[in-house]
Amino acid sequence: MLHGLTAKSATELVPLAKSWLSPPPIEVSGAGFQSQGYDQTQRAFVVVRQNTATVPRLRLSLQASSESPLINPAFVIRNWGDADLKFRIDRKLVARGADFRYGFVPTLEGRDLVVWLKLDSERPTRLEFAATK
Repeated sequence: MLHGLTAKSATELVPLAKSWLSPPPIEVSGAGFQSQGYDQTQRAFVVVRQNTATVPRLRLSLQASSESPLINPAFVIRNWGDADLKFRIDRKLVARGADFRYGFVPTLEGRDLVVWLKLDSERPTRLEFAATK
């Protein structure tokens, strides 16, 4: 399922392939959120917001390692809603820009949040998604 052009050697591509074929385990915490795991077809972790009555605040813990690295991950958060986003990696606030991108996808049920990070990690990593006012 991995196709593309690169100047990298096969050895250099091994971590990228591992990140896709053996993604790190994910733990979800936050009222009304549930993980649907990693979707290889989207190359994204998928989380569903089931309780839309509360202000969205989601914490993810990804247990990255050398066997399950976290390389430029994407996240799809279904039913996020209309709230804009404040984002933290390991408790550090990250500004929207070239290394942190996000957008919204309208659906019949509401709006999904799609997030992409320029991040390369082989250690446990904590992410926090919070609605801004």
